[in-house]
Amino acid sequence: LIGCPVVTTFFVLWYVGAWNAPLEPYQAAGVATVGVVSVVPSEPRPIPAILQNAKCAVNPVEQREPLQIGTTRQIGLSIAVHPPKFYAIATFLESFANCPEALRQVLVVLTFTSDEDLEFFRDSIACLKPWVPQEAWVGVVVRKPDPHYETMDGPNQVMAAYKKWYGLAYMMDEMKPTPKYGIIADSELLIYDSSTCHPGGAWSRLLDRIEQNEKTKRIHASRVSSTATTYSFGGETKSGKDYDQSLISQNLNFIGLESYVLHQKCQPANDPIPAAPCKELQRVYEQALWSWWTDLPYVNMNVAKQMFKFAGKRDPDAGKDEKDGWQALAKEIRFERFEHVGYQLWCVAYHGWRFEDVTAFAGLAKWGSYMEDPSEGADFAMFSPMWVSGQAAEREEAGKIARFSRDQPPLILFHADQGKDRSRRGETRKEFAAVLSILLHSVSRHEYDDLL
Repeated sequence: LIGCPVVTTFFVLWYVGAWNAPLEPYQAAGVATVGVVSVVPSEPRPIPAILQNAKCAVNPVEQREPLQIGTTRQIGLSIAVHPPKFYAIATFLESFANCPEALRQVLVVLTFTSDEDLEFFRDSIACLKPWVPQEAWVGVVVRKPDPHYETMDGPNQVMAAYKKWYGLAYMMDEMKPTPKYGIIADSELLIYDSSTCHPGGAWSRLLDRIEQNEKTKRIHASRVSSTATTYSFGGETKSGKDYDQSLISQNLNFIGLESYVLHQKCQPANDPIPAAPCKELQRVYEQALWSWWTDLPYVNMNVAKQMFKFAGKRDPDAGKDEKDGWQALAKEIRFERFEHVGYQLWCVAYHGWRFEDVTAFAGLAKWGSYMEDPSEGADFAMFSPMWVSGQAAEREEAGKIARFSRDQPPLILFHADQGKDRSRRGETRKEFAAVLSILLHSVSRHEYDDLL
């Protein structure tokens, strides 16, 4: 069932209609002009016969309002999707489609393991959230990777990393021009605050915030405690610091520097990287500076291409056909879990970035980052993060951590499956579980029975 990329109706509209449509100039205060095209959403996908007796929602939308979709979007969002998380990504798409500035700024690409999973997602969202426009997202089926992966199924972290990177490779191949930045994320997302979605609101400044963040070449991280918590792995007990150091080591290995940084101690000098970035990478490891998702996990697409070329040991730009594209290269690479950490370490090694220790403000991390599981009294306002976790949002609302910046507020909530129940999370999960059970069992699939 693994095949070439499959895309939604939106992709057809994008290439056939949007490029030839007259552009409406759009200008918000302090924001560069963005071309937009008015797209009338297509009729909801028919509900398959097998779901006729399911508890599908009634679409209350009688007249579908045109969507104002950006035609020069410079930000792509790649999200790895599998059936147990269909409820989460469907809820995000609902909030995304209702955020006009997000539609103008961001292209959403969902990556699926198989054609069947993609079709089941379309069927389930047609049944339960028929008002979510198909034009709000692009669905892509990843190519089966070379034999570097244990399985193509289940919540495998390495496989999820591959799917997220694959979404960016798809944009590199298919989107002309390629977005300047890509964001790689999991499914459990929500628009943080709908009041930021209006023209001239905080969402309209997302590109500028990413560019300004990139210019600082700073990565916010806090030290991981060696005593706050421990975890057992098959009889072996590790502290949070031990575990996160192992993840940093794995990502150093991914970028080809684990031995030089950790074992050779940066000797011989300047081979393969200069002493300064090597010492910085040593510091990150030794102090266990953990940066996972402390802010929006964006990548510069040109820098990502450099990393792809290194990991894949060839340059797909030199190719003449689809076998030599970025997607073909991606399937040859064994990506590492906690993939954005690898990108950050690459930026330190080759682009002059540094880790900024913000433990004094954010507190010690336990295992997950300070943003995933904030310590009481933490203060993130000076960092102005572009996204925050469900746990952080709940604790900010309860006054347990300092208020987020109001001038540069968060735009996205990640780990929306944690913390306060928002957007009918519990009920939506049950509804999708019931529908997916019918669809999956109809083809004798039971691998997700315990996860729905």
